[in-house]
Amino acid sequence: VCCDEQQLRTLERQLAASVLVFNRCPSCVENFRGLYCYITCSPDQAHFMNATNTYPNSTGGLGVTDEDIYISETYATEIHTSCKDVVFPQTNGNLFIKAERGDINPTKFSRSIQTLLPTLPGKAIGLVSPAEMGPLDEFAYLCQDSPSPTEYACSCTDCEAACPAPPPVKPDPIPFTIGAADGVGVIMLIIFLAMVVGFTAYLLISCACQNKPIHQINYAVAEAESKISYKKAEDNGGRTLVSEIPFFQKVGKRTQDWIGGAFRWWGTFVARRPLVVLVPTVLVCVALIVGVKFVILTTDPIELWSSPTSRVRQEKDYYDSKFGAFYRTEMIILRLKPQFEVGGTQYTSFTVNFNMPTLSSPSQDICFKPLSPDNNNCTITSVMNYWQNDPNNLFKTTNYTDDIKCCPYPVNLNELIKQQPSNTQHSLTMGTLYSIITFVVNNFDKSDSRTKLVKAWEKQFLKFMGEWESEHFDFAYFSERSPEDELERSSQTDLLVFAMGYLVIFIYIAVALGTYTSVDSKLTLGVSGILVILASVFTSIGFFGYIGYATSLIVIEVVPFLVLAIGADNVFILTLEYQVDERRKDEDLPEQIGRVMGEVGPSMLLCSLTECVAFFLGALTDMPAVQQFALAAAVSIAFDFLLQITAFLAVLSIDARRTEMSPSESKSKSYLENFFEKYYAPFLMNDIVRYLVVSQIMVGFAGLSCWCAVLCTRITVGLDQDLSVPKDSYVLTYFDYMEKYLDVGVPVYFVTKGPYNFANENSSSMICGGSGCDTYSLTQQISYASQNPDYWKIETPSASWYDDYVDWLPPQGVRGSKSCCRYEAADNDKFCPATNTESLCQPCLEEDNYTPEQFMEFLPWFLIDNPGINCNKGGHSAYGNAVNIVHNYSGNTGQDVIEASYFMSYHSVSNITKTLKLANTDENGNIIGNEDDFTVFPYCLYYVYYEQYLTLVGDALFQLGICLIPTFVFSFVLLGFDWYSGIITVVTIIMIVVDTAGLCSLWGVDMNAVALINLVAAIGLSVEFISHVVRSFSLKTNRTRKLRVIEALSTMGPAVFAGVALTNLPGIIVLNWATAQLIQIFFFRMCLVITLLGTAHGLIFLPVFLSYFG
Repeated sequence: VCCDEQQLRTLERQLAASVLVFNRCPSCVENFRGLYCYITCSPDQAHFMNATNTYPNSTGGLGVTDEDIYISETYATEIHTSCKDVVFPQTNGNLFIKAERGDINPTKFSRSIQTLLPTLPGKAIGLVSPAEMGPLDEFAYLCQDSPSPTEYACSCTDCEAACPAPPPVKPDPIPFTIGAADGVGVIMLIIFLAMVVGFTAYLLISCACQNKPIHQINYAVAEAESKISYKKAEDNGGRTLVSEIPFFQKVGKRTQDWIGGAFRWWGTFVARRPLVVLVPTVLVCVALIVGVKFVILTTDPIELWSSPTSRVRQEKDYYDSKFGAFYRTEMIILRLKPQFEVGGTQYTSFTVNFNMPTLSSPSQDICFKPLSPDNNNCTITSVMNYWQNDPNNLFKTTNYTDDIKCCPYPVNLNELIKQQPSNTQHSLTMGTLYSIITFVVNNFDKSDSRTKLVKAWEKQFLKFMGEWESEHFDFAYFSERSPEDELERSSQTDLLVFAMGYLVIFIYIAVALGTYTSVDSKLTLGVSGILVILASVFTSIGFFGYIGYATSLIVIEVVPFLVLAIGADNVFILTLEYQVDERRKDEDLPEQIGRVMGEVGPSMLLCSLTECVAFFLGALTDMPAVQQFALAAAVSIAFDFLLQITAFLAVLSIDARRTEMSPSESKSKSYLENFFEKYYAPFLMNDIVRYLVVSQIMVGFAGLSCWCAVLCTRITVGLDQDLSVPKDSYVLTYFDYMEKYLDVGVPVYFVTKGPYNFANENSSSMICGGSGCDTYSLTQQISYASQNPDYWKIETPSASWYDDYVDWLPPQGVRGSKSCCRYEAADNDKFCPATNTESLCQPCLEEDNYTPEQFMEFLPWFLIDNPGINCNKGGHSAYGNAVNIVHNYSGNTGQDVIEASYFMSYHSVSNITKTLKLANTDENGNIIGNEDDFTVFPYCLYYVYYEQYLTLVGDALFQLGICLIPTFVFSFVLLGFDWYSGIITVVTIIMIVVDTAGLCSLWGVDMNAVALINLVAAIGLSVEFISHVVRSFSLKTNRTRKLRVIEALSTMGPAVFAGVALTNLPGIIVLNWATAQLIQIFFFRMCLVITLLGTAHGLIFLPVFLSYFG
């Protein structure tokens, strides 16, 4: 060799640096050792090295300060290839810029080496040598080869060529098809054609059997002729005799008579003593309404949309308990305007002038300081970190774009660490035409006083960004509080919209209940009906306030609309029935009101009881928002019904007495009642219309349901994040920039849960990702996933504290002089960081191997060691919170154990719902072989919000199905044990719900928890549209189905149309002007579709269906 002692010392420093950086890959380390040895001590240096600057040394000779080194392209390529995949775990990235298409150029190779290992001052490496010199051309190991029998080859994580066949990925589910067509579509088409053929055959056979023209057929009469003659029926007024009713129907009739009698008695009692009933009812309501001040309002999205018992929620709680809540982030994305060139003076000036004043913005009390207490600078990631956040350093550089080109190298800590407390990741700070600035702020508990400071700073940050304008950049910005602020802003704006909607509904109800004469005006009665509905909502909220059950804004916004529709319908039914009723000769006013109550009370009970129990059963769901809505709706409907048969009935009695004491015209039906009785019902039941027109419409309803059933299978499950804020929100611009310009998505943590023996070689091989680790270890699997980000949605290898720790722990240099792990000679319990050059320090280990006790003993030192020039593997900044150590763990004979830790990676910028589905499959829950009480699970901050979508389809089917059960049961019982009417009711409601889901999917409404709430509400509203008509039809004793339908429509049609449809529509239409997109899409659109479909099914389809098959 040709080197002196000083050169050997220099070689020692160079080798220590290269070993520390590349030790994960033995072949790479060996190649760099060879390169350094040849450059430093080769006797043939004159052949490939040329001194360009010399100086006279102390021995009288010449010393070299600058030199050119020439390396063959083959040798350079082999060295680069052996090291290009080596990762630096702390930054989830590679050490080298990967060669494009496998080629190496002098500039790239020279910059790669000198940027990564700044220990070759004055040495310029080139691949083209002068004619009189020959380049250095030596043997280099391939990364997939072992450099010696005692060493392993590089792992797949650090050497792509060493990777086995990638783990198989599941193909996308094969769509259900019949032939080349959609399977569900074909099945529904067959069902529809079968219904059409069956219905047509029914009409033709009936016509042939009767031998009459189709417009003269009367099916009900044909049935009756088997029992009694038509003449006998005429003699009885066209009504069926009680003696003709079968036994089972007689039991049902007795039930109807008993229920009707109970309501008749109660109605008479209230009408005779209205104040006795009204005053206590009002007092009870007031007492319950006072409970509103105790209401617990849930605003935390996690508490609303995630069940405390769900898997992801429990994993989030576990992560928070072991590592603390995830940080709050504030981000700015700067996009260079097209007219400005990258690298221009304006760009430089802007970056400095904008960036520097904001760097000191976060308070030291709230910002994230990963290197505290040694370095109390706040974590702010930006492109200026590469110049230590100092504009003077930026302008010192001859061409600062050279520094920008070096940004991808993650371990050049030469000066960066002086100001910035963490390694800056290129993918998180800049791109070709954009720059990203991120402020990281601690996330304190809500009860902590510092939370107010955080929100105050974020408020000023948003104010600054909202007022700032740039000549050179377009920009987007975002704060942790932005969604909440925008939701609050839109809610305040939309309060007027909701108020207008309710006002329109109230005015309509007050006017529609009465006539236009001063005596018959029901304005007071209308106002009373409104107050009863409002009281039912507020008493239910107060009730929950007393019992300490939380509610939400969705309950306050949606439940009143639901109760308005249901409550107004009953109010209309009771009021209109009384208005048209003629008092009999042998009864007084209280008896008349009691008789009217006996007639309509069971119908009110049927709908209210059905809806109430349906919503109570709907509360069986685990989703808190849906549960709160269902319980609030159930209790509100129950209170509404009780107030209607008490307070409102008492007010009706008082108003009736007022009307009797004043001269009035004879009772007459309203325009709407006359329309239904004289025009609509006869027209709908006209034989020609019914057979030739309406029958086709009924077929159309069936076809619509079949088509919508197909659409339901294609509904998009999820919630577009753009809908969470108003259309004019700055957050929408941020969402757009985030998808366009971010290279990586949100961080994901693979959390180890339970004690695990990381110090054991066999156990650790299932975790680590370096040389000698298991092919399918935890970090290896993450690395595999990052190689196929389109499928696995993982963009980067993991930040592995274990791999960096086992690189940090062994001795480095001669007698451990360059070791990262050291202790002070005078006190072996005191850590001596690599930056300490004054104290006498000793390496922690004398050799590379360590015992389990040593592994656990020195781990806390690794977690507090700040990375620096002498030791860039310090784990404080990257892993300070990544390892949860439990001292004296009772389950392991009192020894210290690692109870929890995490390995961080980044998701791709993609659909997070699909990402979560992949992350939560069963096989991904067992990433490594299970041990007792030890598991690995993926955790991401946003998983908890999207977990609902994993099982939403199944939850929706269960939720809607369980709500239909009481609909059938109560229809069956309260309609006189009439199972046929119960089936008709349920089938029609199912048609409405299916049609709503299908048509809303065409209108841009995705399936999520908010949509599910509206579909559950659709069942409640559908009961109002359907049950009153079905009950009225089932109790009519007219001889023919046609006559029964006409009478049912004449009786209940006006109440349903005026009390449900016209009550809903004004308030729904007003919602179209709401600023919140969630209200526009999930409330205006869905409620409008529900109301229109309910009206069409209840007043068109159902009467025609009953006239044929009732």
